Amino acid sequence: MIASMRWAWVLLAGCGRIDFDGRLADAPIASDVRVDAPAPIMYAQSVVATGFNGSTTTFTFTPMHVGDAVLIQVGCFGNSSNPLVALVAPGWTFEPLGALMAGPGQFAQTLAAIVPDLTPVTVTETWTNISCGSGGAIGDELTNVDPTGGAVTFDAHVETSGVGDCSADITTGNDNDAIWAGCQSNASVLSVGPGFTKRTDDGGDWTETKVTTDPAGTVEHVTFGNTAGQGFSLGVVTVKLGG
Repeated sequence: MIASMRWAWVLLAGCGRIDFDGRLADAPIASDVRVDAPAPIMYAQSVVATGFNGSTTTFTFTPMHVGDAVLIQVGCFGNSSNPLVALVAPGWTFEPLGALMAGPGQFAQTLAAIVPDLTPVTVTETWTNISCGSGGAIGDELTNVDPTGGAVTFDAHVETSGVGDCSADITTGNDNDAIWAGCQSNASVLSVGPGFTKRTDDGGDWTETKVTTDPAGTVEHVTFGNTAGQGFSLGVVTVKLGG
């Protein structure tokens, strides 16, 4: 009789937890399992920080992940009534975001692309209708983004120029957007804005990033400290989270 009772106890214990009153407790159900949220957007690497004189230059980098976002700001100091700029690379599409910025004595443009493969890529930067007394490019790669590209991934952008600190407001297009910004200075950028992290620096022009936890439609303030009295061109982009 005692052996039979012990065997019954083992069977019950093997089926689930026994409450103190001797009843079999309910086992967890599938709805209790937590589904992880997508990983946040992360900074992958700097892809370019270069200067040049003239109308064209090239730079090479190796992407880290297919589907990443690459954001590059190009700048040119010179005089022209109708300057144009393009970035070209085999198998890549660099899309201009917004209008060409015209700051005091300088021009700048922000361009974006989605990484198509992991082959090292050589990018050609070409300015038309202008010869740059000095020019260059600064840019970064971000991962865990929506890989669709275009206005889906780069869901908002702002371009502005002026004198003094680089500063602008931008409204996020989606929840948990990342913010990327680049500032071209006539002298030298000095600091990044609150909550932002400095990324690429070519010796005077900087980029910065910030990953938000804010809902879509949030107005975000973006700034860089700039050398007093100096001109700037500022490009700001919000980037959609993948997943």
